[in-house]
Amino acid sequence: MTKSDVLTKVLHSKIDNLSDFLEKFSSSEIYIAEYSANGTSYILKNADWNTKTGAIEVRRGRGKTPELVTFSKDKIFTIYNSSEIGFIPTDGRGLLKSRCCDFVFFNDTNFCLVELKLNATSTNDLTIRNNRVKAIEQLKSTLRYFDKILSKDYSGLELEAFVATPDTYPQRDTAFQSLSVSFLEATGVKLFESREKRY
Repeated sequence: MTKSDVLTKVLHSKIDNLSDFLEKFSSSEIYIAEYSANGTSYILKNADWNTKTGAIEVRRGRGKTPELVTFSKDKIFTIYNSSEIGFIPTDGRGLLKSRCCDFVFFNDTNFCLVELKLNATSTNDLTIRNNRVKAIEQLKSTLRYFDKILSKDYSGLELEAFVATPDTYPQRDTAFQSLSVSFLEATGVKLFESREKRY
């Protein structure tokens, strides 16, 4: 069994309704976006960059309904060159519903937590800082949940956390670096400000 398979098995044993949320998916480029109608993140399938549309599977009750949605390339988190991922939406109509990051994903290398702040429009320094701090608190809350149910045993996967921000935010500035260091000291997890994860 791969590390991902082991973790999947453990998660199923700990979370009764996990099968309602966990999705396995494989592609050289995996696109994830938040669906504005319900505040939940989904994997965009069959993304068409010309028409800016993609297919998602919206959970309704215990079933899923396919929907064609429009998207903007700058509002997507992309995973490049990964092996198959396990994807769990956590916010909105996801596993945890609220006060958490948007989604987690894992493969045979990493367990990643992601908070999307891609709809932010303000360029005010204080607002940017507040958005980052809020994102970090959501990541910490989700990390506490998984730490508890997994007893901090992630089947040998390295943990990483991401805050996905718009191009209007200053990237790799000292303010975020300071928050990243504090996050690492508090959780032992590396924090990145990025809209992508590359393997």
